[in-house]
Amino acid sequence: MKDKSLKTQHFKTLSAYFDYIQLPRPEHPMLIVMFATGDGFLPCPTESSPPITNDCYSISLKKIVKGNLNYGRTKYDFTNGALIFMAPRQVLQWDSSVVFEQKGFSINFHENFIKGTELAHQIKKYGFFSYYVNEALHLSPKEERLIESIVENIEIEYQNNQDEFSKDIIISQLSTLLKYANRFYERQFLNRKELSNSLLEQFSQQLE
Repeated sequence: MKDKSLKTQHFKTLSAYFDYIQLPRPEHPMLIVMFATGDGFLPCPTESSPPITNDCYSISLKKIVKGNLNYGRTKYDFTNGALIFMAPRQVLQWDSSVVFEQKGFSINFHENFIKGTELAHQIKKYGFFSYYVNEALHLSPKEERLIESIVENIEIEYQNNQDEFSKDIIISQLSTLLKYANRFYERQFLNRKELSNSLLEQFSQQLE
């Protein structure tokens, strides 16, 4: 049960956030791409955390064994093959019951990484980053392979020596990944009733 008296801690940089979750600092100040294939690690090794926020976007494919992760004011529904999206300044909290299977990937990038690009405008239109979507995207094996192939391309560019083309190529791949994710979300919720009158959704739209 969450302690409402806990003050939310905010991290302005990727490095500060990764220091907090006890992972090695990213080589790039605004971007990190990580894969784990069974003997590696994914965020977060920190056993538990009070409410935190940061200025970064996160896209992760995580295999969840058990436990609860709170995103906003709701428990995030995530099971095996779950693609999870998190946006800047949205509250994240987890407890010691959360257990991750060590397989999947995680992309974290600061909002300034895409500042001034078309993706900066596009990304705000994707509802799966919002609080009121509290269910992860459950991928089929075929969809999972497709998403992983895009992330592998991003990782290749991330690991290469950076040049004047690197950022544009990575942002293009991120845009492609999000477009596929949007298609898969539409498939997932095609036959589900949309909670269009959600008070929280209306409040979020007013803030926008």
